[in-house]
Amino acid sequence: MSNISEIVRILTIDTGHDPIRMERIDISSDNPAAVKTAVLEAINRFGKNAHALISFRDKWFVADHTAARGPSSDYVKSEVHYHPFMENMV
Repeated sequence: MSNISEIVRILTIDTGHDPIRMERIDISSDNPAAVKTAVLEAINRFGKNAHALISFRDKWFVADHTAARGPSSDYVKSEVHYHPFMENMV
């Protein structure tokens, strides 16, 4: 077991604006609750037209809102193999 922490990269994408707004966050994977909170705060801050692209250990995920109105208290996460903004994470 390694003591080296890994980095989770989160790119929040708001397609409700023109031009599209993006914000990138790099966070340590040491605390999974902090990672979940960072993703949730980011998508709630950007609004309902936002989603988060997450990169961790050479895998890619998209996180989306779960609430129909108001801020989400959780998000749904799906693994993806392609996203148009993957190049923004490198």
